[in-house]
Amino acid sequence: MYNYLINNTIYGIGIVSPEEIDEINIYEASRKAMIIAINKVRDKIDVDYVLSDAMPINMDITVEPIIKGDLLSISIAGASVIAKVTRDHMMLELDKKYPEYGFKSHKGYPTRKHYEALNKYGLIDGYRKTYGPVKRILEGEKL
Repeated sequence: MYNYLINNTIYGIGIVSPEEIDEINIYEASRKAMIIAINKVRDKIDVDYVLSDAMPINMDITVEPIIKGDLLSISIAGASVIAKVTRDHMMLELDKKYPEYGFKSHKGYPTRKHYEALNKYGLIDGYRKTYGPVKRILEGEKL
């Protein structure tokens, strides 16, 4: 989505839509988001080596998947923080549009309050239809 420069460090953000996640699955969508992020960085600087958090990524550059990479590499840990903060910001924007769902407090995680809002107000655009609780609601169940 964006390239950022912080303390002379460029990083990219890759975002995949909920519809595409439903189509290709969460694992493949995570891989695709990583490729998008890497390519956004590559648009700005030459990159010849990438570390990933356990996920193999097939690219025209060397990618080293590291098991528990967020514990072993400051770069991978930093990428995890950037991804989480980006998602949290997206949830805060969603909260402005749909305050009754309480996204600012649970950030979209499956908490009791989130389930209560889903039961009361139903689904909005942006939910992954293949995600278990959402799928159950679509089948007429209460959470």
